[in-house]
Amino acid sequence: MEFFSFDADYVRRLETQDSATEEHFVAYFTSRLLRPKFSRRGVPADQIDDLVQDTLIRALQKVRGQAIRQPEALGKFVSTTGDYVWKEFLRDPTNRPHEDVDGVDIAVNGPGPEDALRQKEVKARILAVLKKLPSRDQLVLRGLFLLEKDKDAICKEFGIDRVHLRLIVHRALLKARRCLDEDELESDIESADG
Repeated sequence: MEFFSFDADYVRRLETQDSATEEHFVAYFTSRLLRPKFSRRGVPADQIDDLVQDTLIRALQKVRGQAIRQPEALGKFVSTTGDYVWKEFLRDPTNRPHEDVDGVDIAVNGPGPEDALRQKEVKARILAVLKKLPSRDQLVLRGLFLLEKDKDAICKEFGIDRVHLRLIVHRALLKARRCLDEDELESDIESADG
């Protein structure tokens, strides 16, 4: 199957529920994008169809609600919708892996002690690095990554647009990486001295 170029006419046909266009939409995105995406991300084979179907339903609902302003970006829109569906799948506790001990399946209900300790250490390092950043950078990164606030809400809070937010995040992450590199260098020096 070749790559397809989407246009306003194609999206209009989806909006009006043209059956041939819908069939093409489903077949195209199922085989070219969604099945491979979910398979690469380790979704069990018996659940891939559910995620594909959920993604396509959500995407078609948005298209029918005339939410697509750039028809040429329909592929990216479907891909992003698939990313959201996958993230929801990961958050569902029933989708956590099981361990088989002597033939008995035992559900894993969270991280083990080593994982919990490692997560605590990582969180402490992240918070320490955040404290070294300017106040606005701290608030933006904390809101975006730790509190998982909506980007539009952060933009409104700081009175900026999405382009400016992207620039702030990029610069803040660069500063954070430098701080993290400096911390690692200091710990390497301390361990060499000790």
